[in-house]
Amino acid sequence: MLFFWGDGKINIGDYTAIGDNNIIHSSKQGGIYLGKDVLIAANCYLIDSNHKFDSNDLPIRLQGFSHKPIFICDNVWIGVNTTVLPGVTISKGCVIGANSLVNKSLSSDMIAFGSPAKEIKKRI
Repeated sequence: MLFFWGDGKINIGDYTAIGDNNIIHSSKQGGIYLGKDVLIAANCYLIDSNHKFDSNDLPIRLQGFSHKPIFICDNVWIGVNTTVLPGVTISKGCVIGANSLVNKSLSSDMIAFGSPAKEIKKRI
């Protein structure tokens, strides 16, 4: 089962495969952009928004949201149980290891994993 949640843009490129039990959350102000030949394993979470929490005078639930698009470029493989946070670009040819938290953009052809995900080595 795949869950698309929100009222925003989700673009999916040709030959992209999305595994079971994924949640892709897109807002009008952000967006999720998947390139060609992207592989997303099961149980992944892609979200383009986050709660604001700058004020100590207001409950977090009343502070609204920030929105930033996610770009996953061509020929990327995202391993099982990975979360991709707002504002991230995963560049062409990257491989993301299982159980990773991708909270910053990654260079082309990198193998990255961990929580937070770190670039470990270049594929080529």
